[in-house]
Amino acid sequence: MRAPTNSAETPDDGDGSYRRAERAFNLGTMLNDAGRYQEAVAPLREAYETVETPEIANNLAVALIHSGKALQARLELERILAKHDDFALLWATHGAALKTMGQPKKALLSFRRALERDPQLTAARLNLATTLHAMGDYAEAIAQFRTVLSGRADDGTAMAGLCRSLQSLEQHGEALAHLAEYERHHGLSVELQEVMALSLERTGQFERALHMVEQCLARNGAMAWMHMIRANCLSALDRHDEAIRAVSKALRDAAGDVTLLHVAGGFMESAKLTLEAVKIYRMILRLDPTDGRANARLFDLRLTLCDWQHYETMCTDLVDQVIQDIDTGHDLSLDVFNLQALPLSYEFIANAARHQASIIAQKSRAIAEPFSHPEPAARRGKIRIGYLLPYTWVHSLPIVLKEIVRNHDRDRFEVIGYCTHPCTNTAFSRSYRDSFDRFVDLPSFAPADAARKIHGDDLDLLIDVAGQTGMNCMDILALRPAPIQAHYLGYSITTGADYIDYLITDRAYIPPRQQAFNSEKPVYLPGTFMATVRGTQGPGAVARQQHGLPRDATVFANFNHPCKFEPSVFSAWMRILQDVPGSVMWFGAWATETIANLRREAEQRGIDGDRLIFADIVERDEHLARLALADLALDTFFHGGGITTVDALWAGLPVLSAKGELPGSRLGQTLLEAAGLPELAVDDLSAYIGKAVWLANNPDILDDYRHKLTSERENSPLFDTRHHCRKLERAIVAMCERRMSGLEPDLIDLTSID
Repeated sequence: MRAPTNSAETPDDGDGSYRRAERAFNLGTMLNDAGRYQEAVAPLREAYETVETPEIANNLAVALIHSGKALQARLELERILAKHDDFALLWATHGAALKTMGQPKKALLSFRRALERDPQLTAARLNLATTLHAMGDYAEAIAQFRTVLSGRADDGTAMAGLCRSLQSLEQHGEALAHLAEYERHHGLSVELQEVMALSLERTGQFERALHMVEQCLARNGAMAWMHMIRANCLSALDRHDEAIRAVSKALRDAAGDVTLLHVAGGFMESAKLTLEAVKIYRMILRLDPTDGRANARLFDLRLTLCDWQHYETMCTDLVDQVIQDIDTGHDLSLDVFNLQALPLSYEFIANAARHQASIIAQKSRAIAEPFSHPEPAARRGKIRIGYLLPYTWVHSLPIVLKEIVRNHDRDRFEVIGYCTHPCTNTAFSRSYRDSFDRFVDLPSFAPADAARKIHGDDLDLLIDVAGQTGMNCMDILALRPAPIQAHYLGYSITTGADYIDYLITDRAYIPPRQQAFNSEKPVYLPGTFMATVRGTQGPGAVARQQHGLPRDATVFANFNHPCKFEPSVFSAWMRILQDVPGSVMWFGAWATETIANLRREAEQRGIDGDRLIFADIVERDEHLARLALADLALDTFFHGGGITTVDALWAGLPVLSAKGELPGSRLGQTLLEAAGLPELAVDDLSAYIGKAVWLANNPDILDDYRHKLTSERENSPLFDTRHHCRKLERAIVAMCERRMSGLEPDLIDLTSID
């Protein structure tokens, strides 16, 4: 760009000042073009002070932005725009300054003003598209990238942006089609190869993805994300040692990429390399001490490791941190779900949930406005229900939910499933998805687009089953895609969200005296709110010696995830072992470090660590068969077992539980009442210890319980999924009828109906 030579604003006054300004402008422009922005500032300022033209102002602003002086650039641009409002490039650069300053919404306005003045200004449109992408408005970003490519089909930057936005919407097939077409005509840059490798990996084309990764690394070996994609592919191909080495290479080249470090941490967790994951999350926190996600994962792993050497200090620090997060308006530094395993009040947990739900809503609503829902004009035939769960892989929650969905009365209900992390390459995932009338994969990083899809399905009711667990859909729910929104099952306590109307529960789990802490209105089901899934009869008898258990001693068991363990209940277990000579405690072997820590804790309480026996984590059928080898399951306290307790009861293994003040500490109570054994839910840990010792000394009583469980399980209310589904359907109808009658959400109590 050259300074104008024939402008009324910039006459040659005869003393050479204009010529000097022109030389300074040309020098500054060349320095800008060479990327030497700091050096460009001085000559461009000299030119601008002599000749205030839009061209010079724009180039000076570019140099200032790239020199870390975006605010100064913005002020200069606004001064010149007051005179040259019609100069499109100034608006585009003004938008770039705002974008650099972290004001994307204002930047969008400037980019749009630039395009109003010059629709062909590609720089403005690309900036508009990349800003929309960064804000999570992927659908609009895609439209803008397509417009650029319609005029410049060879624009690699626009193609990369288009495909990344498609990937954010999980539209990997379309991204691959665009990349294949682009490759035929223009070839692929390293950047586009990287983009293609990701979509190949996400669509399960692991060998092709590896080939593309190798091509990328041959051109540029220091590509941390390529090493990470390589690790995921190798792991999927059961080449685990190579995968771990690839993650190590990714970490070496990460150079402070927090997003990549989070992916690497998750990989190490899935590989059960817990200490390696801890190291990665600590690395993230050194880079950004305010990273709530890293804090949450680190906290969860500390619970999983059962490292209680500074437990009281950890709890005190945790409470202080939560209070600080609430007072400062920051994201919580941990998952609300995990607070249930700690000695905290329900009021405290509910306040934390309310705060985090509000933060999530603020973020989602910064991208899109919540949907409105006019009153229904008329009742339609079937009630249309949506179930929102982030994942479809094998886990206790989708296993149970699948049975509920299968049992819904299809003459009265249409049932649609939604998830944000699609998984279609397993038999379970396919059968889970097939249990719905229709299944919709939602974009995991685009809550506005996900909510738009759900809203388009015109649901009567959306049931969330994740709540504020580590992987959740709260950002979608905050946009109110359905007229009635309820939480059920997977998280089970208050979400703290004013955008979730109902909490489906029971009176034992969340009694009326604690309802004041909930943001939702309760829907009280008769019996237990917990849905269950029947087990198999097992592969036949197994012997204790096959599992390293003593033949004649009393075997106590707890197969819950160790994140639910804590010192008070562990001390109770060790007291029970002390009072029942020769007895052992049987756990799942979740992590090597956890085993060592629990054995150390046992030794500190005077119990030989070898009396703690650990079993491999196995498939459910095999696990159900071996559960019959134990004499009594001992429940956790603050956060009781769910499907773990259900599996024990199905296998005929009695479960002893202690009631507390947290809802999670009454989960055993609601399950045992449904199983017909309410006397096994005792009032406190003292009674729990006494009852466990008494039962161990009265094996005939345990045999009676075992016989009752096995002989009555076929007709037990706890395992009658069809009957439970009818109860849930009555609740669904009641919620919908309130809305049809123009009534606000309120208490729905079905306890007298069974």
